Amino acid sequence: MRKTGPDKRTVELVRERAGGICEICGWAESQQLHHRKARGRGGSRDPLINAPSNLVFICFPCHASVESHRVKAISEGHLISQFNRDTADDIPVLYRGTWRVLNNEGGWMNCPGSL
Repeated sequence: MRKTGPDKRTVELVRERAGGICEICGWAESQQLHHRKARGRGGSRDPLINAPSNLVFICFPCHASVESHRVKAISEGHLISQFNRDTADDIPVLYRGTWRVLNNEGGWMNCPGSL
């Protein structure tokens, strides 16, 4: 069976960025790795699907909320539509209450115009 998730180094980069705290709510323990743009059934051969900019460590309640409220999650950058041709490092995400752009080095930048 083909492995479709991120490699260990990528998981560690995202885990370090999160610092053990949910990257959505900012207060609960991060427990699950979430793909902003889904891998799709059977996985994806696109290496950007498993890039740090497409991954966030989040808590169970935030993950449930993202999956249950998909329109809101897309508007906040927690989900990226499969039809969106932009890469995750171009799409801002509401990160702990602040708009940020995640990069593929395991970090982030504030969006222009945000505090």
